[in-house]
Amino acid sequence: MTRDQIVDLVIDLSVNEALERLVQELPFLGFKFINPIAEYFVKKVVVVLFTQGRMLVNERIIDYNLKKEAGRLNEASDKARRAVATGDKDAIEKSNQEIIDAARDLIRFGRDFV
Repeated sequence: MTRDQIVDLVIDLSVNEALERLVQELPFLGFKFINPIAEYFVKKVVVVLFTQGRMLVNERIIDYNLKKEAGRLNEASDKARRAVATGDKDAIEKSNQEIIDAARDLIRFGRDFV
């Protein structure tokens, strides 16, 4: 089963469940000529809620990963600052490479979502 088929199945099940509950509360929505209209609107609402929920989850995941990558860059720059303060050339070179690696990862992460 593909991802799109699973999404369609979840939406269909959600629409059916919501429509059943609506008909229990408002029986006139079960009438032959009103039911297709109610189903249309319920499906629109479910799709919007599902889409917005999925987007919200994706945004949270992106924010988390972005903060993690930015944190790595901040840590690397702090290390470089301390290395410069000590004057140790090997430590400075190593910390500069860590900054480059962290920046590269952050840029690569950003490119994945453009």
